[in-house]
Amino acid sequence: MMTLPIANKNSVFKKLASCLICGLTLSALILLIGNGGNIPWFPASVVFPLVGIVLVASLFFPFIWQYLEKQQKITSDVVYGVIYSIIRFAIAINIAAFGWKKVFGLQFLVPEEPTNQ
Repeated sequence: MMTLPIANKNSVFKKLASCLICGLTLSALILLIGNGGNIPWFPASVVFPLVGIVLVASLFFPFIWQYLEKQQKITSDVVYGVIYSIIRFAIAINIAAFGWKKVFGLQFLVPEEPTNQ
């Protein structure tokens, strides 16, 4: 019986997929908190490089993880637990923020400048 490479917990493909999902959910959370760089205390000069760093790290970390695991310095169970927890919390915060925007009527705000013409 042949198994898919992603079925193995030590597979670099599963590690890459997990890290990419984690990176994308964290990037979405950073963009949500930073509001696309439109607030003064979290400017675009911080938000967008931070998103880039998270995405690049999510591409390189699986290979570092694979190397350290082969050296028997880390175990996959602990790293998967941390990654899955980050994904869960990022999704939960994104969903909660979406709901609060709906409750307070902030979801579809249009600036008044274009509407006054």
